[in-house]
Amino acid sequence: MYYFYFLLLFLPGLLCSCNHGSDPSDQAYVNSLIETSPDSALNFLVTYYPFENLKLDACMQRLLWEIQAKDKAAKDISKDTTILIAEKYFEGKKSEMKNALALFYCGRVCMENKNYSGAMEYFIRAVDVIMNSDSPDFNLLGLIYYYTGDLFKIQEHYHLATDKYKAATACFRSAESHKNENHTHIALSYIYLLRGNADSTLYYCQKVFHYAEECNDSVSMSEALKISGSIGIQRGDYENAKMNMLLSMNIHTTGEDMITKSLYLCDIYLKLGNLDSALYYLSENRYENEHCRNPIIACEYYSLLSKISNIKGDFKNALAFSDKAKAYADSVNQEVKQNSLLEIHQKYNVKKLNDVYEESLRSGKIIEAIAIISILSAFISIVVMGSRLNNLKKELFQKKEKEKEILTKQEKLKTLLAQRFEISKQLAIISASPAFDPGERKLLSKINEIIYGTSDIGFNWDEFYLLLNELHDNLSFKLKAIFTELSEYEVHLCCLIKAGFTTSDICFILNIVPITVRMKKTAIRKKLGIKNGGDIAVFIDDFFCNYSQFQNEAGNK
Repeated sequence: MYYFYFLLLFLPGLLCSCNHGSDPSDQAYVNSLIETSPDSALNFLVTYYPFENLKLDACMQRLLWEIQAKDKAAKDISKDTTILIAEKYFEGKKSEMKNALALFYCGRVCMENKNYSGAMEYFIRAVDVIMNSDSPDFNLLGLIYYYTGDLFKIQEHYHLATDKYKAATACFRSAESHKNENHTHIALSYIYLLRGNADSTLYYCQKVFHYAEECNDSVSMSEALKISGSIGIQRGDYENAKMNMLLSMNIHTTGEDMITKSLYLCDIYLKLGNLDSALYYLSENRYENEHCRNPIIACEYYSLLSKISNIKGDFKNALAFSDKAKAYADSVNQEVKQNSLLEIHQKYNVKKLNDVYEESLRSGKIIEAIAIISILSAFISIVVMGSRLNNLKKELFQKKEKEKEILTKQEKLKTLLAQRFEISKQLAIISASPAFDPGERKLLSKINEIIYGTSDIGFNWDEFYLLLNELHDNLSFKLKAIFTELSEYEVHLCCLIKAGFTTSDICFILNIVPITVRMKKTAIRKKLGIKNGGDIAVFIDDFFCNYSQFQNEAGNK
């Protein structure tokens, strides 16, 4: 029993003495807790991560977690300047993402202390770290762009603020952080409202409505209704503005948001001529209004008091309230002037341009050196290869001359073959004619003997095929090899047709009547797949032309 009480007394100490922060599972749990329940995360850190029991690395991590949780829980982080130490530590450790996160919260601390120029510098450094990392955190990058947009909005640089909010939206979409994307849509709605662009305001407002309904998010619904009410004020539709603002107030209202909505309703009721209701909403948060840390809200509060005093005829108080409103407005303007962001933004852009220019100069010098080496190499190559090129040219010229000579001889040979073939053709036609007497046949026999070395005046098929195959690339052999269904007689007939013999010539040579020639042609067409009346010679030309092309393509493959 005593051991049990002993353990109860010393168990918390034993737990705290452990070196938390080094275990990745612990880190994942704390990060998850910060996102889902930042207040619980703060209690967890106080209980299980006391600074006195932590090593340096875990201590720096604890600082980072604490400011994250406080910022998520909307607590005051203006005094958390120890994050500057953590930033320097992570920068020295070359821990890119932790360094970027620490830089971001350094910027947030500066924002809370109204040091907007300092915040901008930290945000710019954080963006550089993220963009130069191997695996950029798009959610963190989106947060930086979001708060940079807030800085530009405070200083009324609405176009620059719009650009940053849109960049934030793109980053959150890439990180699939829909909640943060929705917050950015709310910011875009307000920025377009300030720019007087009601259509764009409604566009982003509808996105917020859609998200609120889909996720059952009362805060987003309240914001969407508040934006709709603001559009109603801008358009002069005060009844609709009043209805949306009241609905927004009923759904969700806390802190400064309550004061802002009360001031909106006061202004609406004044425009509707309902002084009592205007006074009710103005006095409902009188203490908070008079002690508000936000000078913009205070300025609006005293401006409304001045209007009400004027309506009541209390001009002395009206003037006093007007002076107070002007004093707050002047303080806001002075704050903006002291924290000019455009100069920092421009300096950063100029620095980036200078960096790009210097990099281009360095690249230019390297390219110049490479170009000189390349030119020298090319010159040497040209000198070395010059003689080789001349020799190649001579060889090519000689080859071309030989080719021309061979082609000339081939053309002459083809001409002689064609002439001989024509003579052979004519002799065959003459010899086949039955109209010659014996004396004429003797003369023809003598001519045949002079030309062919034989006195036989019949059709010389051997001579015919020899000449035909020389002129038409072995046509008779190809016909027999490809169209095997053709008979020897039909091959003779195809060759005679290709050689240009007419039907009457063929009748003389083969000693047949014209009707037989026509019947044979019909049979050949059927076997070759030619339609009725088709030209057999044209078919043979087309077929063997395509056949040669096909063989060449197959050989190349």
